[in-house]
Amino acid sequence: DALPGKQMAIEADIAAVQIVLRNLLDNGFTHAGDGAARVEVSVAQVTARRLALSVRDHGHEVQDAALDGESEPLVNSAFGLRSVMRLVQARGGTFSMSRPEDGPGTDVRVELPGRLLDTEHRTAAGR
Repeated sequence: DALPGKQMAIEADIAAVQIVLRNLLDNGFTHAGDGAARVEVSVAQVTARRLALSVRDHGHEVQDAALDGESEPLVNSAFGLRSVMRLVQARGGTFSMSRPEDGPGTDVRVELPGRLLDTEHRTAAGR
């Protein structure tokens, strides 16, 4: 797992990762509530060839129907979360939404093929 504030490098389908993060962050900030927005992003290695990207906002809770996939949840970005889910699944990944146990907001977790790279090794090797 990553340390807070640590720079991370990944090997993955970069176009898919950019689309996913752009849309998850847009939705997170849009629904973060009044005042200062707080959105957390994390990345973790799930298996040797699989990454998990997680985005959590601390704002409005997602509706039960959205959690069950029965409605289009939080669709304020241009791409929409249902489209993000389809993109992730087409790339061999998974998409899930849940309510955090420790307060309001929404957790969105995406798993995609990929791996974390050692940024210190890459810098030392001149890459």
